[in-house]
Amino acid sequence: MGSRVIIGGALERAAAARIDALTRELSMREPQNGTLQSGSAGHALLFAYAHRRFPDRGWDTVAQRRLDHALATLADAPPADPWLVSGLSGIAWVAAHLGRERLVEAPDLAAVDETLLGLVQSNWPAHYDLLGGLGGIALYACESPHPLASSLLEAIVRRLDAAAEHSSRGATWRTEPARLRLSRFREVADGILDLGVAHGAAGLLTALATAALRGTDGARRLLDEVTRWLIDQRLPPGSAALFPWHADGVEPARAGWCYGDPGIAAALAAAGDAVGDASWLAVACDAVRATASATSSGLSVRAAGLCHGVAGLAHLFGRLYRTTGNAEAASMARLWLERAVAAQIGPEIPSDLFNGAVGVALALLGAIDERDPSWDRVLAVSVGGAEQFDVAETGRA
Repeated sequence: MGSRVIIGGALERAAAARIDALTRELSMREPQNGTLQSGSAGHALLFAYAHRRFPDRGWDTVAQRRLDHALATLADAPPADPWLVSGLSGIAWVAAHLGRERLVEAPDLAAVDETLLGLVQSNWPAHYDLLGGLGGIALYACESPHPLASSLLEAIVRRLDAAAEHSSRGATWRTEPARLRLSRFREVADGILDLGVAHGAAGLLTALATAALRGTDGARRLLDEVTRWLIDQRLPPGSAALFPWHADGVEPARAGWCYGDPGIAAALAAAGDAVGDASWLAVACDAVRATASATSSGLSVRAAGLCHGVAGLAHLFGRLYRTTGNAEAASMARLWLERAVAAQIGPEIPSDLFNGAVGVALALLGAIDERDPSWDRVLAVSVGGAEQFDVAETGRA
C-alpha cells in the first residue's frame, strides 16, 4: 500500500511543533552510553529521520555525531552484551540502517558480523526474544550489507528452529521463569509461551520473513509454523481483545507494541505482506477492529512512549494502514495521534527509544512524512524492500 495516514491542517502543525520541541530538547542532552534504548544510537536514529523531514535544521550533523559516539563506544567501552536493546546488535543495526537509507555516512561493520557470527555458532547460551536474544541479532543480520550477514542469518534460523517447541499447532519458544519480566508472570512455574513482539513469538516474524525472502534454508517453514501457532492463540469471539498475554491465557493483553493486538497485528501484517499470505493480513485487520472496539469502550492508555503508550499506538495503526490499506486503522492512527500530540511530555521524560522522548518524536515524524518510516524495522513491524534481499534470487519485484 505505502500511503501514510493523511492528517494535515492543525494536527500536522501541532505534531511538527511537538517534534521541533522534542528534538531541540534532546539535542542538548548528551547520552551517557551508545545503546539503542537509552544512548546515542537511538538518538542518531531520531536525528537522521528528523533531518529527512526537516533538512534545513542541521539535524544531520547531530545524527552523525551521535552515531560516531555510539560506534566509538564499541571500541572504547564495548557493551556488556550483544543484544538489540542494550548492546552490540542495536548499535550496529542503527549504523547499518542509516547507511542503507543514505542518511549518514555508511560505516564498515564487517567486524561486527564476524563477532556475532562467532557467538551464534558457538555453544554460547542465547534466548530467542527480540530485545534480549537471537531475534534482535536476526534483525541486525537482515539490515547488514556485509556478505557475512547471510551466514549469520542462516545460523540464527538454525538455532531458533532447534530451540523451538514444535507441535501439531505449530512452533514457538518457551520463556523460562528466570527470564519473566512482568510480575503477572512470575508465579508460572514452568515459564510461558509468550505471544508479544518485545519478548515473544510475534517479535520473530519479520526477521523470519526477510530470511525466507532471501532463501535462507528452513526460514519459510519456521515462519509458517510460528505464525500458525500464534494465530491459534486467539481468544474466543466477544473477548475484549484478539490475543492474550501468553499461550492458553484467558486475560486479554494490554494494547501496545510490546504485548497485545496492535503490535502482534503489525508484525503479522508485515510478514504476510512480505511473503504474500493474505490470511495473515486478515487476522491483523481483525485485531485492528478489536482495538477499535476497546477504544470506543473507553480504553485507557496512560504512557506516552512507543512501547505501550499513545505514541506507539499512533505509529502502529499508521503502519497497519500503510501495509493493509484498512480504513479503520487510518481512523485509529488519527485518534491516537491526537492523543500523542496532546500528551504531557515534560523535560523529565527519559530520552530513550521505547519509553521516552526519542520514540515519541519518531512516531510523530512517521505521521507527517510521506516517505516510509522504515526506522520501524527495528520494532519488527515492517519488512524492507528489495534492498534487504536479493531480488534476482527471490523473484520478488
